[in-house]
Amino acid sequence: MMEFRALNHFAQATEEGLREKIDLTMPDRIPNMQFNQNPDDPLDNEAFLQATYQAGLQVQKKKALKQAKEAMRRMGPSS
Repeated sequence: MMEFRALNHFAQATEEGLREKIDLTMPDRIPNMQFNQNPDDPLDNEAFLQATYQAGLQVQKKKALKQAKEAMRRMGPSS
């Protein structure tokens, strides 16, 4: 995200173009999480990038939790 921000600064991408490029390259889980967390569109690029970053963190946390639960199930009930 930091590198993308720097490139965007130099390219001066418009908000719509920038958002579309990011949304099209992200796994569907991240924009879905972003939309669930922020039903209103962010007003500027920085708010959009921050919301996307936070959504990505939440997707990673959900994935880790799911993996931990699956590992516990495989171990079976503890005696």
